[in-house]
Amino acid sequence: DDEADDDEADDDGPSSRVVSAATTTVGAQSDDDSGAGTAAGASSPPHGAATTITDALERRFSSGPPSATTTLVVETLIEVEKNVVHILSAGFVSGMVVTAVLNPYDRALFLSVRAKRPFLARANWTTPFHGVWQTLVSRSLSTGLYFPLEELGERGAARVFGLDASSAATAAVAGNFAGACNALLLSPLAAVKYRSWGSIEAADATERRSVVAAALATHRRGGLVAFFTGFNATVARDMTFGCVFALARRQVRRALDATGLVPDGAATCGSSSSSTRSNATRGLSCFVADAAAAGAAAIVSGPLNYARNRQFAHISKDDVAMPSVRDCLAHFAGELARRPTLYAQAKYAQTRLMVGWGTLRVAAGMALSALCYDLLNKPS
Repeated sequence: DDEADDDEADDDGPSSRVVSAATTTVGAQSDDDSGAGTAAGASSPPHGAATTITDALERRFSSGPPSATTTLVVETLIEVEKNVVHILSAGFVSGMVVTAVLNPYDRALFLSVRAKRPFLARANWTTPFHGVWQTLVSRSLSTGLYFPLEELGERGAARVFGLDASSAATAAVAGNFAGACNALLLSPLAAVKYRSWGSIEAADATERRSVVAAALATHRRGGLVAFFTGFNATVARDMTFGCVFALARRQVRRALDATGLVPDGAATCGSSSSSTRSNATRGLSCFVADAAAAGAAAIVSGPLNYARNRQFAHISKDDVAMPSVRDCLAHFAGELARRPTLYAQAKYAQTRLMVGWGTLRVAAGMALSALCYDLLNKPS
């Protein structure tokens, strides 16, 4: 019984919007004050002197001006491009800091479940930084890049779907977008990481694999497909987590604002103040809101996380067929039903879903990453 756990609305509709309104220019523009600049419907500039992206699109699509859909896509790309390098860098750096600090916790959590021993057992902490490099990359991306991806998702949702940037629908779209991107980008790294972590338990030290050896072993096991082990469960888990987290943190921050216990707008983390006390209160309220939201999201997505990690528990067992997500969830439900009392069922669910140490890790990690991201991403 091998079980494992790891833990702006449209003005007159899309057809009325033109990319030139985004003030993005390509090439040189005339300084002639008598002209009003190139706009939709204006005559095309001479060959080779495109002044806006609209002109460039008209050249590209010789049949006529770009469609409303094409224009909308380009507008969205322009909006997304703004400060994208800065926010991605801020996210990655915040992820690296938090990952490095919490790597011993992550490894001890994994080994405690794999070996079925208490989390605080000494054996879980003997090699706290084993696999730190693959963990540093994957967790820096998964944790640190969630917030830039969520921000990009919010921009895209507001422009493509015409949603209010502060609405719950925008939060849900942004959270799902961030989760799906994380799952797609990080599945190969997760496969290599878990194979490497699993091999450290081998009795023979020669069987312990480096990152490269683990990657080669993963490829031998099933080619490129093997790098997407547990992909369906990962996508479902990350999208569920992202959606719940994005919605919950908005609601908790608004609730904190409504209590009057914090300065007006402090819980939104969007304002700045010269008051050190006000800044400290704002930071604390944001940390509490994000930790609570992440804890709730971790619990809701817990069954999918259980299925994912039960699959990963088989990644180093080449002679054992990997169970499907349905099989994993059925196994969990069956084991739960076998418990004779409600207390025993609750205890089993808490242990298997890691409601406790695992939830604390997710809550602290996301809250710390959000705090670092907000500090690094402050407008100048």
